[in-house]
Amino acid sequence: MLSELYIKNIATVGELCIRFDRPFNVLTGNTGAGKSVIIGCIKAVCGEKPSHSIRTGEDAAVISAAFSDLCAAERRRLADAGFSDDDTLLIQRDITKAADGGERSVFRINGRSVPASMCRQIASDLIAVHGQHAAQALLDEKQHLPLIDAFAHDDTEKAAYSAAYNDMKEAKARLDGHIRNVTDAFRMEEIYRFRIKDIEAVDPKLGEEEKLSEQRKRLQNIEKLEKIGNFVEKALLNNERGLSAADMIGRAADAIEKLDGTVEKAGELAEKLREYQYEITDIGEYITDRCSLDVDNPAALLERIENRLDAISKLRKKYGGTVERVLEAYDEAKKALEDAEDGEEKTEQLKKEYEAAEERMKAAAEKLTAARKKAASVIDRRVSEELGFLDMEKVKFRADLSRGEYSASGGDEVRFLVSTNPGEPLMPLAKIASGGELSRIMLAMKCVFAESEQTATLVYDEIDTGISGRTSHKIGLKLKQSASSGRVICVTHSPQIAALADRHILVEKDVTDGRAFTTAKPLEGEERIKEIARIIGGAAITEKTVAAAADMLNQAKGDIK
Repeated sequence: MLSELYIKNIATVGELCIRFDRPFNVLTGNTGAGKSVIIGCIKAVCGEKPSHSIRTGEDAAVISAAFSDLCAAERRRLADAGFSDDDTLLIQRDITKAADGGERSVFRINGRSVPASMCRQIASDLIAVHGQHAAQALLDEKQHLPLIDAFAHDDTEKAAYSAAYNDMKEAKARLDGHIRNVTDAFRMEEIYRFRIKDIEAVDPKLGEEEKLSEQRKRLQNIEKLEKIGNFVEKALLNNERGLSAADMIGRAADAIEKLDGTVEKAGELAEKLREYQYEITDIGEYITDRCSLDVDNPAALLERIENRLDAISKLRKKYGGTVERVLEAYDEAKKALEDAEDGEEKTEQLKKEYEAAEERMKAAAEKLTAARKKAASVIDRRVSEELGFLDMEKVKFRADLSRGEYSASGGDEVRFLVSTNPGEPLMPLAKIASGGELSRIMLAMKCVFAESEQTATLVYDEIDTGISGRTSHKIGLKLKQSASSGRVICVTHSPQIAALADRHILVEKDVTDGRAFTTAKPLEGEERIKEIARIIGGAAITEKTVAAAADMLNQAKGDIK
């Protein structure tokens, strides 16, 4: 819950620290005193666009909000975001003037710099600001379904539907993809058949080009190879006119071995020579083998190799640049024709799979709809009860569920409908409710949805505008009720609401050294009576208004009991 707000150098605020240490807190004061600045700073520290600028003459401003007594769910969300799971939290926004004349902000959570988006996400779980402008969110029908779901606690049904919906989408994608492939195959049948025939005529093999290129190179140098091969064979292996290198090294090794025991290391050296003999023999055999081309007609073979390489090269140029891609193009063409031949049978199979998945999705949607209808019935009754308490007993309210197109959120559309006068049909909120009516409807709905929304701190900004004293008293009782499970902060001009508060804070504008400064002071005893009297009677505080204020506070104590 929001426990403390610190503001420095914003609009008319020089430096201000406000403690919200009671469940139900109200802010009162003359118009222009700075209440809107305080509410604007609450919104700004939570990541919204600032509604007020840095104080004139200053280069920087600071807004910080301290939260305490965080619940387990809030601590868990903070831990998931990488923060400690303590039950306290400090959000700070540092604002400085930029070189272009604008303002630059840096957000910090527990001293760590974070993006504004993260600040907004975390703050949205901790605090919500409502007023006549915020009540306009109720007019957005896209927000109605999430409210119903939160109230219904239908996570099990939603998860089951989501899984079934995703299965249906995947089955539909498989069916559509197959139909496209079959259509493409029929359209390109002649091209695929030509491709298959073209590639089969050459029948290329992986690695074949490399072997043929090496063989071609040897044939192109056949005379050179034969000449060098003969020379190497005679020099290293076999020499009809004398000893070869291998023979001479072998004989030398035999001779040196006879010196073993007479000459130091003779045996080792003889063994090393024999190793040289083996290596020379291997070299000679390898070279003579590679240079030996047992071909009756080298020119004819060379021509056949050239033709083969040319055919493979043409395929590569047509179908992707490599033999691997040529073979892939062949397989793709074969598969496309097979799909076309088996297309109707497989289409029927995939169609049945899609229809079965669609039926499972519809069944899951019906269960989700049933949970929503059950919740909507309770909401209808409870909102109507709340509206009756707020002197809107003639207003009819209904959370209207209707069948819509199936989407990721289900097959339902939800609209909040009202009828503000007897005999008039139920219509969407946007077409019926005035600003004052919206405020009371919003408050009634907040009371009903409070448990499911689980927002620890609720801020109400002048939602009592244009409402009579009797109704204001009832609104105050509802705000007091909301504060029993969290913290409520309310800006009000209603003495009835102010009298019911646990903490009454007076916002004033003082002038010091020719400059205006906004102050915020907790009121107790006579000071509080005096402020409520001012709200009742305006600038002129009389004995009657003071007495009325005192009576109002005494009555509030009785109401609270």
